Amino acid sequence: MSSIATITFDGQLVTITRPKSARSYRIDQITGLQWRAAGLLYNGYLRLAVRGVADVRGKGGRVDLLRDELAAPFTRGNQPAFEQVRAAIEQALAQ
Repeated sequence: MSSIATITFDGQLVTITRPKSARSYRIDQITGLQWRAAGLLYNGYLRLAVRGVADVRGKGGRVDLLRDELAAPFTRGNQPAFEQVRAAIEQALAQ
């Protein structure tokens, strides 16, 4: 997927892996998803909303996606793979 982060879902665990860390969350901990499609000049992201985990806020109160362990940023070329993961997570959340 991307060099910034990868995200996988095995039906029970969602795992976001970054160069120096990996975090896994059970599907029953996830309360929702945030999605932004990648554009020509900016990366997109898939971000988890996890019960009991606070946002990482940067300057101006914005979520800092490069440090946020709940977010998996991706490039435009990697978007189709992230869309597949997003669809699988959304389907599991709907059950």
